[in-house]
Amino acid sequence: MKSIRIAVAMACHNRKEKTLQCLDSLLGQSLPKGVNLSVFLTDDGSSDGTSPAVTARYPNVHLLKGDGTLYWNGAMYLALAEAARQNFDFHLWLNDDVILYENSLGCLLKTHGEVFKKIDKDAIIVGCFCDSLSGDRTYGGQRRASRWHPLRFEQVYSETAPLPCHTFQGNGVLVPTSVVNQIGIIDSCFSCYQEMGDTDYGLRATGKNIPIYASPGYIGECELNTEGVLWKNSHLSFGQRWAVFTGPKGIKANNYFTYSHRHGGRFWGVFWVVHMLKALPGLFFPNAKIGG
Repeated sequence: MKSIRIAVAMACHNRKEKTLQCLDSLLGQSLPKGVNLSVFLTDDGSSDGTSPAVTARYPNVHLLKGDGTLYWNGAMYLALAEAARQNFDFHLWLNDDVILYENSLGCLLKTHGEVFKKIDKDAIIVGCFCDSLSGDRTYGGQRRASRWHPLRFEQVYSETAPLPCHTFQGNGVLVPTSVVNQIGIIDSCFSCYQEMGDTDYGLRATGKNIPIYASPGYIGECELNTEGVLWKNSHLSFGQRWAVFTGPKGIKANNYFTYSHRHGGRFWGVFWVVHMLKALPGLFFPNAKIGG
């Protein structure tokens, strides 16, 4: 059997135990014969001892260092760019708060093979995740939910069959190197911000007629991010809310401009303006509840 080399790209910041648990689940996989993993982990300025803990437990992990300003997009860009300098068959995007099931990578590879056999073309394969307590779906593949609003999405999931998607949430995604050769890696323009880089990548792939499929069933567990919209928090001063609003986890006006211009169709400008206007009331008229 031909050997398969997979570069695993990860990002982390100040959640040492979760990062180690994720690596445990990744490097404890029951891999198909001939499959080899190389992990590229960007530690974006952790101060909780993540890097030395990772090195002590897994010395073969390729550790890259950020200064705390990269956030998820920038840290993933750094890891993927380093991996792209070498010869791999696949890139696996993996969030460090994910716990993979024992045969997860085998499932992703099996789905890729089945889809390739069906359509005679390499496809991006998206893994779906569930909440560890409720069992509800949390992250995975997405498809457009409206023909009039191309930036509105709904979740894709099937227990038994791969399903086509338009884009994805990048918690666990298998990207063939042939796709990387066509459209590159996550766009560096989203560096220093937390969101949109994964959705943009999926939509860029769709725009190039590169198929995306959600793998059937769940490949692991990942809780929903419930941090909420901090600029709506009345316990913060206006100056603090403004700093959040304009920061890496805020409204992201410039990034959303790029994102909506690329993928929003004829009325992209309307979607951008509406996105901005919907955010302003929470800034000027906050409430104490977090999560809106």
